[in-house]
Amino acid sequence: MNRAFIDVTEADALLRGMVRPFPTEPISLWEAEGRILREPIKADALYPPFDRVCMDGFALQYEAFEKGRRNFLVSGYAPAGKEPSPLKDPNACIEIMTGAALPPGCDCVIPVEHVKRLDDHIEIKPGIDARKKQHIHDRGRDYQPGDILLDEGVCLSGPQLAVAAAVGCSHLAVSKRPRLMLVITGDELVPVEERPSGAQIRMTHPYALQGLLRPWADLSWTHARDDAGELRAAIGKALLEADVVLITGGVSAGKWDLVPEALATLGAKQTFHKVRQRPGKPLWVGESKEGKVVFAFPGNPVAATMCTRRYLLPWLWRCLGMNEPIALKLPVAESIKGLENLTLFSAMQRRARSDGGWELHSCRVQGSGDFSGLSNSNGFVEISAGRISVEAGELLPYYDWSFA
Repeated sequence: MNRAFIDVTEADALLRGMVRPFPTEPISLWEAEGRILREPIKADALYPPFDRVCMDGFALQYEAFEKGRRNFLVSGYAPAGKEPSPLKDPNACIEIMTGAALPPGCDCVIPVEHVKRLDDHIEIKPGIDARKKQHIHDRGRDYQPGDILLDEGVCLSGPQLAVAAAVGCSHLAVSKRPRLMLVITGDELVPVEERPSGAQIRMTHPYALQGLLRPWADLSWTHARDDAGELRAAIGKALLEADVVLITGGVSAGKWDLVPEALATLGAKQTFHKVRQRPGKPLWVGESKEGKVVFAFPGNPVAATMCTRRYLLPWLWRCLGMNEPIALKLPVAESIKGLENLTLFSAMQRRARSDGGWELHSCRVQGSGDFSGLSNSNGFVEISAGRISVEAGELLPYYDWSFA
């Protein structure tokens, strides 16, 4: 495809067609936090494997309590991790701790704070009620053998890792972290350690993009000057070494915008170039002759960052096999002006409302190079082309910087 200026929805559709699942790899449970699961996790047994006590207290036979008994002989002690002895006397009880297996013959647990201890007896305090099976987590209540506990596509966090551990999964099949190489173009850019002189500025792209991509991929970067040969060499090396290639700058239509020509010379095929949006109109996306996907972003740092969040991250999540995140829509606190012919991405600060919800407040960003303005935002909204005005309270698609 070699069309100029597609719209945002077309860009989304084309990127969906470019999803290439990344390979899987086995990884230890200890190292799996934040990775994307690529196989279902199934229960290997009943859970809990026994009637599990949920409170420190005293296990007894409910029928005795129901008949009016409030004084019980303490006939034993059942700690967690040991097979309990059965209750032989219905007028007695067994002292028990949280996590212990319920002794045979018992079907009720009275919490320790509801009794008064009298040497080898307990007396249930006046006014305390009880019911059969209280404070007992029944055997097999959570899951049965073969039940699917985790579907593939989940991002593994604490609760999911605990489930995997509970069923004995010491290793998991997860998506391999892709290697992303960023080629930064521009004679005006100097490393962050250097003091700019004249018309120079410090590089910001690698740090902005790393902040968004670190949970999902390994990012490295290199700098190429505005020289056709140097640029081809840098992009060619990235295509050889990386799984996905990112480029910033040199992608518009100026005399020194050499990236599209360099990619064509290297055999890359353009999928689309230029999207009806602001910022980020010159966005270029395509594939190398080896099938590696290339995202070439505008050099303006705000545009590159917004395009990374809006296009690259969702594409990357799909390639990782991640379950589709729920599209967020949040209300704006004040009216916003849109654009007649372009989709507008507008930086927003997310604030809590008194009713517990969220609302979005506009952030002032002085053009596509104003990172100081963008730093006050939590994300941005998308206002479709033709929406000349959005009224306060309207819901808009919202993209948060910190979403996982």
